[in-house]
Amino acid sequence: MRLSVRALPAEDIARGLADGSLDCGVAHLGAVSGRPRGAAVRLYAERGVVLACPGRFTGRASVAWQELAGVPLCGMTCDGGVRRAMEAALAENGGRPSVQVETDALPALYTHVAEGDWCGVVAHAWLCSAPPPQGVRVLPVEGAERVREVGIVVPENAPEPLLARDFAAFARTVPLQEVLDAALPPGPAVPVHAAPAGPSPRAPRPHASADGADAAAPEPEPDPAPEAGVRSRRSSSPA
Repeated sequence: MRLSVRALPAEDIARGLADGSLDCGVAHLGAVSGRPRGAAVRLYAERGVVLACPGRFTGRASVAWQELAGVPLCGMTCDGGVRRAMEAALAENGGRPSVQVETDALPALYTHVAEGDWCGVVAHAWLCSAPPPQGVRVLPVEGAERVREVGIVVPENAPEPLLARDFAAFARTVPLQEVLDAALPPGPAVPVHAAPAGPSPRAPRPHASADGADAAAPEPEPDPAPEAGVRSRRSSSPA
């Protein structure tokens, strides 16, 4: 069996699940309307954090979205969800974010924050990829209702692709939420929604087919948000 994992926009994952070119996917649950119905397994809930440059928000343990109005910001081009949450929060008070730098590389973002006057705004899942450099502080953003959920989505196909089934079963054994939250600084507990042990309401999934395998892995999402699709194919006999 050949397995392939690809980074795809949410719309392409939905299309692949619908036409059978993908067996399952990893996506922000509910991020795109019109996706095919299917089972979903939540992996983790992500939240926005601020990477405070030296001299900004000194002595603070957290910040509110509204406090970022007028602050020079930099962000990840693939973190569209966090950007939209910030824009929505600031718009409630007639403000708008001042995003001056965007990059698709985390090291570049860290460099701008550490050596410039920008503060970074990212999803906290990025912190597990590489810790921020010395002098850069991680401040959780107040407002847990802004959290989005990421999960595995699988179409309503019969029979269910074996790859998707096994992938989902393994995911339920991994405490991914705990691993990601451990990267946050100590502080008051944040009411995020932990991933349940079983499947959640129907939603789209990554794709895998039987003869060869093509999969799309979750990616931080631009507009539209790229996520992950998986495809597997059987080359000879059924499993």
